[in-house]
Amino acid sequence: MTALLLASSITPPVVSQTLVALIKRDHLISQLAEARSEFETLATRRVRGDDPRLENFWDDAHEISRDHEWCEVYDRIVEAMRGPERYQESDYDVTVTVSLLIDVPYTVRATSADSARDVAYDSFETADAIEYMRSYGNTAYNNVRDIDIQEVEVD
Repeated sequence: MTALLLASSITPPVVSQTLVALIKRDHLISQLAEARSEFETLATRRVRGDDPRLENFWDDAHEISRDHEWCEVYDRIVEAMRGPERYQESDYDVTVTVSLLIDVPYTVRATSADSARDVAYDSFETADAIEYMRSYGNTAYNNVRDIDIQEVEVD
């Protein structure tokens, strides 16, 4: 009876641990089968030229074609394989047209604040802003509130 009592008290934890180990093993076997299947697919599947894993390959191929003046051949291969187009960085001169928002102190003679506003609208010219910026140099730039790019033209 003591042996039976002893066996029954040991058995549930052992069975429980064995079941957990079997479940883990079955899960690992399943994961391994999935990994093997994915590997077979990747190993036999044709890789397209635009696959991100080929980025370093295309960079090296571009550099070699440029160094050996094979750019036309490279371009044909890229087109056939759907790879990235050849790039070539160059310096370009551009003209940037900006709109500058700046506070310019300006004095007008008027009879009221409203009329001072009107006089300023009528009399203030671009030359006044330029003169202010020239006269006050770097301190004028402290009054710049905004710069908007209006247009960029390649020269």
